[in-house]
Amino acid sequence: SRTLLQFGGPVAGFNRTDEDKSDQEKIVKDYVLDNLYDEMEQVAKKSHSKETNTYYFMGALIFDVFIQILIADALKAIASVLLVFLYLWYMLGSLFLAAVGMAEILLSLPCAWFLFRGIFQIGYFS
Repeated sequence: SRTLLQFGGPVAGFNRTDEDKSDQEKIVKDYVLDNLYDEMEQVAKKSHSKETNTYYFMGALIFDVFIQILIADALKAIASVLLVFLYLWYMLGSLFLAAVGMAEILLSLPCAWFLFRGIFQIGYFS
């Protein structure tokens, strides 16, 4: 079964729901982020319940959730590059060779992408 929860309106301080709609949406968004978001994240985890799956969607939160996902993914990428660099440095015993090795690894990615898309004409999801 599905449940749709809608917040009522107008927000306190406004007379109609169509009055300063963007200001009212910002107030509701700030309220959700400050008071409900952490609980929604906990309930949405798969470990929360074996019987039900919970998902949430709020148009006003899309950008904030997207930015959080990007930051988490970027930190994972940075951590992996750092760990590979530290491993190279430890195994080679040379900071210079480790830096050159990491540069070689990182510079191989655009070269591979060029071969993949430019030379072989393979589409991303074709």
